[in-house]
Amino acid sequence: MGLSKERYEYHLTSRGWMDGSFYGDVRGGQKMRETPSDRVMTLVVSEVLDEGLRPNVYDQIAWQSDDPLEIKRLLAEFGDRPKDALPLIE
Repeated sequence: MGLSKERYEYHLTSRGWMDGSFYGDVRGGQKMRETPSDRVMTLVVSEVLDEGLRPNVYDQIAWQSDDPLEIKRLLAEFGDRPKDALPLIE
């Protein structure tokens, strides 16, 4: 069980990656944002701070449209994840 859990949603749209809702134990509780109507994919980036105070970051696709060619095109244009997302820990 982690000491802290943070969850950030990002939506891939025709305009690029858009910030979604945020849920967290430490950084201000939660911030709800409406889901863009033109999204083709929703990525959830989670950060869990373990008992050794080490951050564990992972990505999960929470939703995607049934148009794989559009998803592929937008990922090629805007990248696999938002530039301001938490860095993945190697």
